[in-house]
Amino acid sequence: MSDLWGPGTAASPGLRADGPAPETAPEQSPETGQATYVFAVCRPAAGDVPAARGHAEGGPLRTLGLGRLALLVQSVPADAFSEDELRRRLGDRAELERCARDHHAAVEAARASGPVIPFPLATLYRSDRRAVEALRAGEPRFSALLDRLTGHVEWAVKVHLARPAADPEPAEATTRPAPTGQGVPGRGASGEGAGRAYLSRVSGRRRQADEERQAAFRAAAQVDEAVRRHATAAVRHRLHSAELTGSNKAQVLNAAYLIAEEAYPAFVRTVADLRGTPALSGIEIDVTGPWAPYSFAELGDYAPGQPGAGATDPAERASASRSEGNAR
Repeated sequence: MSDLWGPGTAASPGLRADGPAPETAPEQSPETGQATYVFAVCRPAAGDVPAARGHAEGGPLRTLGLGRLALLVQSVPADAFSEDELRRRLGDRAELERCARDHHAAVEAARASGPVIPFPLATLYRSDRRAVEALRAGEPRFSALLDRLTGHVEWAVKVHLARPAADPEPAEATTRPAPTGQGVPGRGASGEGAGRAYLSRVSGRRRQADEERQAAFRAAAQVDEAVRRHATAAVRHRLHSAELTGSNKAQVLNAAYLIAEEAYPAFVRTVADLRGTPALSGIEIDVTGPWAPYSFAELGDYAPGQPGAGATDPAERASASRSEGNAR
């Protein structure tokens, strides 16, 4: 049996085996039948543990220290966070969003005291000892990543078409009866002419919709290029469907940018300038943040296009995880 559920995703917690136990390790979680839920890696705080509740089923937030690193954790009932129970709970949209918001609140509370490396939703160990063992195994990389994240926050930039995409085949056109044929007997000339005109209109609408979408992608590329000039790192995520965005305006850019504190004023000015550019009037630019660096929590080096965690907003991340899990 593994000592770790995860690091997993909301849709698929997964089991993965740990390495051997270290020679010296902290005691297990204090309550019998408890698991250790890990929210993030951070620096040991000088003051109290962040005043956030974490998951409602668990105890108070606490930290597990290891030199210059600490894990923000919570003891939770093992039976309520077992692999089977997580699959059941996180298969429900409302429950998934609640868990994601609880997780996010704890991460954000820790971020107020310094840089954090957020862990995926539903990362659980069977004991404190195993959690610290995993931290020790990655200590050099965790420490280097925290150094790189210091003084930075994540901003999400999403670009959509400014208006809903045109319907290439309106309902009234498909349901309207064809005119009665006239002219050459048996040929229905007028009906054929009406059919050709209808097909021409549909083709024109499709061509117009495609041209608008291609123009929006070119505009989104301009936005991405301009914002990247102020970013330490940038990630372009998978575009979200209308089901996830709740909008009938097609999304053409879904990106995250790691912005240093000193670069923030220039970032804000650039976004304002882009929004006021007449050539970009066919798109809408939405900016949210600041967030904990979910998209930059990989332990590898930063690189443009580096795989990230997807959506940044906690509810959106939960919805995305659910949809991707259903697609597996």
